[in-house]
Formats: sequence, C-alpha cells, structure tokens
Amino acid sequence: MPSPSTASLISQLSSDRAVVRESAIARLTIVGARAVDRLVAFARSNAPASARAAALTALERIGDRRTLAAALPLTMDPDVDVALAAIAAAGAFVRDPNGVTAIDRLTALAVDRARPASIRAAAVAALQALGPSTIKPLVDTLADDPALKFAEPAAMRTRIAASTKASLPALLKIVEEIRERERDAPHEEQAAWLEVRGEAHALLARRGSTIALYDVRETIEQAKGRPLPAGFLAAASALGDATLLEPIAEAFAAAKDVYWKKSLADTFTAIVKRHRLTGRHAVMKKLRAKGLGIGESRRE
Repeated sequence: MPSPSTASLISQLSSDRAVVRESAIARLTIVGARAVDRLVAFARSNAPASARAAALTALERIGDRRTLAAALPLTMDPDVDVALAAIAAAGAFVRDPNGVTAIDRLTALAVDRARPASIRAAAVAALQALGPSTIKPLVDTLADDPALKFAEPAAMRTRIAASTKASLPALLKIVEEIRERERDAPHEEQAAWLEVRGEAHALLARRGSTIALYDVRETIEQAKGRPLPAGFLAAASALGDATLLEPIAEAFAAAKDVYWKKSLADTFTAIVKRHRLTGRHAVMKKLRAKGLGIGESRRE
C-alpha cells in the first residue's frame, strides 16, 4: 500500500478528529524538509485554526530554519491556538545562532499587556530555554503582573505540547511539577492546573507509558465522584490495570453528573476487556461484595 502523499497528509490536518491530525503531524515530521514549503503555505492560509496550528506543530518538530520566518508573523494571529503554536515553533529557535529575531518577538509579546495572558505566558515559557539568569530581568519585570501569574497553567500547557519527544522521566518530572504547583496554587487556579495535569497524562498515554499511572489512580480516588478532565480517563482507558477498577467503581457510585458516570463506566469496561478480567478475578469479587458492580448499575 503506497504511503500518503504530502498533500494528502496536509489535508488530514483539517480533520475534526485530533487523533487523525496527530497522526498526520507525525508522518509529516518524517517527511521532513520536503514538506516545509507546503506546510508554511498551509499555516498562512484560510484553513481552520486547528489545522493551521497543527501545521505549525509539524513545522516545529521538523525544525527547518524556514519555520522561523513563517512562525514569527503568526505569533500575532487573532486565533489564540494558532498564535500559541507559532510561539512554540518560534521558541524552538531562541538558542539558534540566528535566533535573535525570535527572542525579540517573544520578549515583546511577554510584556504586551494588551495580548491575552495565555499568549504572554507561552512567550515567557518559550524564553525559558535561554536559562534562568538570562531571562531574570524579564521575570522581574513581570513579577507584579497578576494576569500573567494566573496564566501560568497556559504556559505549562504549551510546554507539554512541545514535549511530545521528551524522555519518559522528563515527562514524569513535568507531572510531578504540575502536582506541586496545583497543590500550592490559590483555589481559583487549581482547576486550571488539574486540566493541564490531565493533558500531561494524555500525552503519556499516547506514548504508552504507565510511569505516572499512580497519579491517575490517586486523582480518581480523591475526586470522590467529581468530574475530572478527559486526560485522566484517557490514560486510564489506554493503560489502566485492575488496581484502577475499585477507584473507578467508587467514583461511579458517587457521581451525579450523567456524562461523567458514563465515562467512568466506559473506562471500567475498557480495562476489564483489555485485561480479560472475569468475575472470578479477586478485584471483581471484591467489587461485587461491596455492591460496586458497574455492569449491574448500567443495566438498571
């Protein structure tokens, strides 16, 4: 079966399905420099914002120097997702010998209080590659900016998006850092940090890693029926084992939100099927004894 053409892969960036877009990005990254000119043209086109952002992500991963000239104007794009993807693409060049234009643009974005806080936070995050001592004057300048501080989860989201090729220990470190920042954040910021932590788990799930599955389990246990961001159940569905079944069943029993209840039940079923667990399994017996059989609840 012949491989899809570059044009076909770029057309897939317009898919409504994130998994199709991510697959196309991965294959375009393999195509490499030969795809750059078409990706640049697509990123500058009138295509949907999600597709243009995906094109910029592919350009970032390819790492061709033509990306910088294309990304810099798009950091000012009116669509936030496109601008964030352009910032990540430009940020890949801040340590390049010719990266002064990237540094200048990102610094200007970081201090421009007319720009959305998420854009400014992403610019600061990209500049962090220069090292703490280099960006200290900028950080000091922004220290009294509450809007930027509140946008720190957005900066972490950009960091996660740029970490698709990072080592698994590095990704685990990101999860643990998010946990700490979520714990120490004001109450009104904790939900944003929780959502970002879910995205980190979704990335680990795409990498097929169970390295942080303990955190998924603990988070479901602590939620006590409260809906969680989708990334947690995505990781549980893809990688979870029998140890997750009891927390999921308890969350199901406590849940009030109908959609969350269904999502928990679907995740439970996915784990059971993947591991071929029968009613004779110790965990399944324990759940029946506690009256936590999700299968029975769903039939009622």
